This record gives sequence, structure tokens and C-alpha cells, in this order.
Amino acid sequence: LSSETETTILSTLYRLCRYYHKEKREDKDTTDTLALNSNGLPIFLFEEFIDLLTPKIRELRRSYRPVIEEIGAIRGRITRRGMLDIKARPSSKIECEFETFDVNAPIYRILVTTLETIASTDVFGADPSFDFLRQALVDEDISIKERAVSLRRKMSAIPNLSVPQAIKQSKVLSRRLPRSFKGFQRLIELAHSILSQQSQSVQNDDQHKWWHITAPSSKIWELLLEKSFLQIERATVNPQVNLKGPWESKGQKSIDLCVTINNNKTWLFDAKYANIKDTPSSGYQYQQFFYAVAYQKQLLRNNKNETLQSVALIHATISGLEEHSFDLVSDLQEIWGGRNIPFQTVNIPFPQIEDIQQQSASFLADYFQVTKMHLSQYFNLENQYSPVKK
Repeated sequence: LSSETETTILSTLYRLCRYYHKEKREDKDTTDTLALNSNGLPIFLFEEFIDLLTPKIRELRRSYRPVIEEIGAIRGRITRRGMLDIKARPSSKIECEFETFDVNAPIYRILVTTLETIASTDVFGADPSFDFLRQALVDEDISIKERAVSLRRKMSAIPNLSVPQAIKQSKVLSRRLPRSFKGFQRLIELAHSILSQQSQSVQNDDQHKWWHITAPSSKIWELLLEKSFLQIERATVNPQVNLKGPWESKGQKSIDLCVTINNNKTWLFDAKYANIKDTPSSGYQYQQFFYAVAYQKQLLRNNKNETLQSVALIHATISGLEEHSFDLVSDLQEIWGGRNIPFQTVNIPFPQIEDIQQQSASFLADYFQVTKMHLSQYFNLENQYSPVKK
């Protein structure tokens, strides 16, 4: 591959994974810890750290108090009296007004050390293949470095720590964070990861270190399908719906996507980032059958007037569309009162470079519309609307 082609592929992956991380951060019910991987792309960590710290600056500043004091060096601003004294009675001390901390907590010093690390980071040395990453640090849309410098300026009274000291302190705090700072738990985790990466890079002299982009393909695929289903009128999409079963003591099992039309017709979908087969593996068959039975049992337990329509595997493909449908045997249909619950497998194209490299803010909008059309046709979703009573 040419260097230009490599850069295009890498920048496309970066943009798609940044979209994934941004969406997960905005989901208040989801705590995405994937980016904390020791080899995770630091820009995702930087951006989340800055986004979380910015609204908390005012909360941090509540720990400041104003002080007027005669000191040997100018700090803050010189008071009116200090200005008069300079002329009336020259002295080695000048009256200044400044802010100081009531509480000298290690958390403040960890935060400013992390901000300084972000502001001084140079991604991938001088390798031209990664110019898009260096640009992302100063891009107007993100402005990571500029925002880090601005926040550091607002906390200028706080001295920093050495990186090893900050790592040690953040490790201690992450285990036993004071109650007054409970809202800073995620920030401390991010700070520890950012500082640890910086320390490793310095120790190993990693001028050409490779980073994982830290977003699993299967999870990205699930998110893209969720966004596509949300384009369908009157569709309610619930990701990761927990099911009760014999596995409860070993952790929950969940359906990737549960899509309901008109609040009464439901489809269960499993996102598969793998090649489709004419006949699904026995593991997939057992999994989907049990999901269908467990979900039906859950409906009965909750007395919900909802009908399960089918279970399906949605496979990612580069191009081309393919569909398979398998009926349940008659003995199993008795569970649903003689109704058949089809088990379907379909191929849906994964977004390609041209889909992701669009310059619009909603760069995947066209892709979601096309995918919505394919999903609607496969599962006959848009013909499930109840007639409107006049």
C-alpha cells in the first residue's frame, strides 16, 4: 500500500472509533472502560479527560478562598493600597490579592500534571503517516491541546507532581477516593491511564509506538445497527437487554438489540462481526433458541401484550446482501401456541471508507438511511404499523 492509502485507512479507522467512543460517553447508562487499555490511542483518553474536567472546574474553584497579604513577590494582582505603598513607602513586600486553597488535596496536583502531559504530547514523532492524529490534537473541532492549556491556566496556583509521583498518587486515590471527590472517580482512572502511557513511552523511548485504537469491531457493529434501527418510524430500540436464566450466578446474558414496533411486536437481534454461513453454527442456534424462550418467558412473567416475531443474526459484510431463514420444528412451535418464530441470518454492509470520510457533521447519515432500508425490507418492519384510529 502507498503511504497515502495507509493514511486514509488509518484516519478512517480513527474517525469511526472516535464516533464510537463519543456515543458511548454520551450514553449515561454505559461505562466504557475499553479506552483505558494500556496501549489505547491516547487521543480518546485526552478528549474524555478534558470533557469531564471542564464542567468540574467551577466545583474545584469552590476550594479557593480570596486572600489579601503582603508578600515578597507579586502574586495575583496588586491592591490599591499596595500601589500607593510602592510610591509612599518602598518596601520588599507588596500587598497583593490572590486566591489560595483551603484544602491541599493530591487530586488537584494529579489533575494539573495530567493537563501538562496532554498539552506537551507529540503523537507518533515525525512520521507523516500520522499527521491526521497530530492535527486532531489541535483541530478546531476538538482543540485538545488548547483546552488543556486553558484549564491548566485556570488552576495555575496548583503545583504539579512528577509523572511517577502522580501515577502513585492516582493509584492510591482510585482505590480510596475521599467522599467529597466521588464525582472524580472516572477522571482519576483516566489520569492514571494517561500518565502511565506517558511514563512507559519515556522509559521505552517509543518514538514510533503503535497504539490500539481500542474499539472492538463487534461493539462498533452493534452501535451502527442500533443507530440504523432508530431511523425506523415507531421503532423502540433497547440495546443489551438482560435475560434471566440458569447463568445468573455467573453474570448476566443479554440480547444485543431488542427492536419493538408499535409497542407490541418485537424482534431480537444479535450483531455478528463475522462471515455469514448457509447454516449457522450449533452454538449460534442454541443461543438464539434460548434467547427466544427466555424472552417469551419474560413477557409472560410481566404480563406484557407483546408478540415475539423472530430472532436473527445480523452479519457484517463488505458488499452484497444475503438472507437465510429457518423455521422451528413443530414441537417447539407449541411453546408459542402453534406460531412459528423464524430464526433468520442476514448480511448487511459495514460502512466503507467513502461512508466515513464524508465531511459533514453527521458523516454516517446516508449509511444509516441505506441500512435502515435493508433492515426494514428483510424483517418487514415498516409494514407492522397499527392503523391510526380517527
